[in-house]
Amino acid sequence: EEAHYLKATFSSHVSERKLSFAYFSDIADTGAFDGAVRDVDGVVHCASPVPSTIDPEQHPDVTINTATKGVIGILSSARQHGTNVKRIVITSSAAAVTDTKEDNYVYNEENWNMSARELVTEMGYKAPPPLRYSASKVVAEKAAWDWMKEHQPAFDLVTLLPTFVWGRSPTSCPSHYHAGSDSLLLLPISQALSGKLKDDQLLETTEMVDVLDVGEAHVQALVSPEATGQRFLLSAGWISWKEALFILHDRPVAGISVPPVKEHTATSKVTSYCSAEKGKEVLGIKYRPKADTIYETVQGAVEGGWTLNDSKKRAGVTSHLRLSSTTERSLACLTLCLLHQ
Repeated sequence: EEAHYLKATFSSHVSERKLSFAYFSDIADTGAFDGAVRDVDGVVHCASPVPSTIDPEQHPDVTINTATKGVIGILSSARQHGTNVKRIVITSSAAAVTDTKEDNYVYNEENWNMSARELVTEMGYKAPPPLRYSASKVVAEKAAWDWMKEHQPAFDLVTLLPTFVWGRSPTSCPSHYHAGSDSLLLLPISQALSGKLKDDQLLETTEMVDVLDVGEAHVQALVSPEATGQRFLLSAGWISWKEALFILHDRPVAGISVPPVKEHTATSKVTSYCSAEKGKEVLGIKYRPKADTIYETVQGAVEGGWTLNDSKKRAGVTSHLRLSSTTERSLACLTLCLLHQ
């Protein structure tokens, strides 16, 4: 499905043979990427499975093993068949960094969320999807760095660790707004408009980054000599649901009417956050304003067919492993950034 929308959006580049596609039945298959890495100079591996709901029949290690096999598979294929490959960029996640540190803790690229793997092992089938996802990202990324140390290939490795990825998709694929990171934004909006978002929930915060910045970061991670062998957190900062609703009230999106948000004497409390300074310094990332990201996320979702009822139904959520809508949208923005270099 994603290839269909990419072909439609970038049809002129497809016609000019600047954009082509290879298809895989399963990223965990041995040798899945062998043909795709031939005659290429750089690789971005951004595919990773997301367990959308708890499947009592599926052990959480399925998610972890699939993510890890995909990462090791692309590295192995590049080593054996990608004679021109100079660098591989892997999309990890801030979930591979952040855990439950004390208040006022500032996370950086030296941190690893190994507690996620330990908790999944303890909880087994009862481990919730977000915890399974966090464990899969930290285990897969750690495996990639260990593989590099063991095999010492001719290419180098860079990993990117974005926080929650929001923003407008450059394609018209409706599934980009029905699950994944965007549901974290769209669901509270739906609850607020239906009067079900409690006052204390308005003050809750989360860290976010625009998908266009994520795409650009991947391009810079591919070409920047200084990026070699490093991890980079990507974050435009934190935002509360109250602030998001203020933005949407001041900049109305057609089809969504956000009433005035009442003032609170209490303020949002940011207990810990991710430092994005390294990415700014080395990759030259200049993050888009958060207000633009919030507005464009909701605008794109509405134009893509999202309604308030979709959040109630959690449309697009399945009980099996799938690639996240965030991954698909990041891929689309990465394609956009690459083609316009």
